[in-house]
Amino acid sequence: MFRSIVRVIPRAFAQPRLIPRTITPLAQFHTTPIVFSQKRKSKKGKKDEPLEEDVEAPKIDLSDATKKFDSVIEKFSKQATQVKLGKTDPRIFDNLKVNIHNDLVPFTSLASTSVKGRHFIITLFDPAYGKHIINALIDSDLNMSGQLDPANKFTLKVPVPSITTELKKENAKQLKEIYEKFKVGKTNSLAAVRSDIRTKFLKDAKSSKIGDEETKTLDEFEKLHKSYTDKLTNVFKTTEASILK
Repeated sequence: MFRSIVRVIPRAFAQPRLIPRTITPLAQFHTTPIVFSQKRKSKKGKKDEPLEEDVEAPKIDLSDATKKFDSVIEKFSKQATQVKLGKTDPRIFDNLKVNIHNDLVPFTSLASTSVKGRHFIITLFDPAYGKHIINALIDSDLNMSGQLDPANKFTLKVPVPSITTELKKENAKQLKEIYEKFKVGKTNSLAAVRSDIRTKFLKDAKSSKIGDEETKTLDEFEKLHKSYTDKLTNVFKTTEASILK
């Protein structure tokens, strides 16, 4: 009996046995701030208006316009000189077609022309062309004829027509028609150049605002056109006076 008590007592007062425990680490969490997009509040009944794009203001290149106007004046001056010379112009035969063995050949490929005194001097590239050119002159509406130079088989002489009052009036009338064509014709005229430039300017102006600077440029362009119209008229009047004197 005492033995059993002795055995129990040490067990009752014995220190409890410690069992090691494994500590499980806590999971780590990272928090990321949530960014919420804020919608712009718009007033009721109003839509977002599109941004206005920058539109280039309409322009007129006065330098380019001047070149085009100059070209018209130059072309008219050349034609006016030809009309003034009339049938005394050595280029009068340049458009002539010569029948050679049933082939129409340009005069300029057969001969050249100059003026000496009261005669056109036609220099033949081949003496065989002489008779064919004389026939072409007779058949044309130039009312001219030529003769072979006995001293030079390469030369034809054609008398320069007398300048009558009637012929002067004819030339003046022809000059007037050419003047009107270069002044107000639909193409290759001062009016045509003006119309093209103004049309483009006004078309560009529809998509942008015309300011004081653009208005000033347009006024300068109109003055430029008027100055060239005056130049054209001066060339016409000077040439007309020379024809009729």
